[in-house]
Amino acid sequence: MKSSSVAIAFLFSSCLAVLSACGGGGGGDLTGREIGGDELERALRSVVENDLAIMVLPQENLGDEFADLETDEDSGFVDNQEAADGTIDPDDTASDLEQAGRINGYELSYTDTSLSALEAGEGVVVVATDVNLFRDVGAASDFLAKEADDHQRFEGKEIRPGLILEEVETFAVDGLGDEAIGLRARASLGDAKLYLTSISFRLDRLVGGAWLFRADDASVNSQVEAIARALEERIKDVLLGDIGEVPVPQAEEEEASPTE
Repeated sequence: MKSSSVAIAFLFSSCLAVLSACGGGGGGDLTGREIGGDELERALRSVVENDLAIMVLPQENLGDEFADLETDEDSGFVDNQEAADGTIDPDDTASDLEQAGRINGYELSYTDTSLSALEAGEGVVVVATDVNLFRDVGAASDFLAKEADDHQRFEGKEIRPGLILEEVETFAVDGLGDEAIGLRARASLGDAKLYLTSISFRLDRLVGGAWLFRADDASVNSQVEAIARALEERIKDVLLGDIGEVPVPQAEEEEASPTE
């Protein structure tokens, strides 16, 4: 069982990572030559939920800074109930997400189990990538827009007991997916300050996200962007059949998606 400090970190990360994408500046429609053409379009129509477990980034693809982190035991499929528990809006339900067209998702997280970063007040606590599958393009895009509106509504408010979302700011990310945006957020729990940098992007009906949780306010926009771009490339490689292995033991041992 996680300590309360790590649980707090994961709560903050999951609350904000889902909401961190909307808006412009992507890499064009998936039917275009720019990102794969007809072959990629066909693959997106036939993607299955268990593909999501292969699309997330294994640890060796994240960078040397994260080599000593440990795979979080809760990594795996994220159904609509778990996703609703992690959105910024505490009133969201599994039924809401189902009606919004979300089918399933998969998250792979690596964490500082020693708590050294939290104790020192600096350094990486969690790094993660996730991929979510939606019914269609419109559902994915609408979901991102809703979550963007939600983070503006809840800025300055208590989003969970004692957890205050103090400040949220967005930054542009060009040439990533069909639409993408970055987010930096600060929250507090008592005297503790919590910091998140995340980037999410949409590829047709898939929504991918890269997020980095730190115990300090270091500027890591470019670092998270590099992770997000690596995630985009891996998603494409899986769709086109260039990658077929499951990257981590948790994914290998995961039961087939319950909705498949």
